[in-house]
Amino acid sequence: MGARDIRILSEGDAQIVEFIGNGSEVVSVRLSSRAETDEAAISQARDVMQRLSSERQAANDQHRGTPRESLEAEQRHQSQAAASGDLDKALKDTFPASDPVSAASGTTGVDHRRV
Repeated sequence: MGARDIRILSEGDAQIVEFIGNGSEVVSVRLSSRAETDEAAISQARDVMQRLSSERQAANDQHRGTPRESLEAEQRHQSQAAASGDLDKALKDTFPASDPVSAASGTTGVDHRRV
C-alpha cells in the first residue's frame, strides 16, 4: 500500500501514526511515547511496520517447503488428527475396560420403561 496521506494523532502520552492509502485502507501504528518531531514519529512507525513484516516473512519462510511437501505435511496432520479423534471416541465408548478397543460401537435396543 502506498501512503497517500499520513496523519499523526495524540492520545495521552502516546502518538498514533496513520498511513492512509489510495482507497479506504488505513494502517495505524501506536507509539507508546511521543517522538520529538513528526518526522521522527513517522520514521519510528515505519520501522515498526518493517520489523513486523520481516518477522512474519521469516516465520512463513521457516514453514514453507515445496508445494508437494506442504501438501504432504498437511495431509499427515489431518490424518493424525482424525485418527486421534477416532481412537479417543473408541476408548470412551468401550466398556468395560477389559473389552478390546474398537472404532465401531454397538448398542442394544433394550426398553427399560415400566408398564
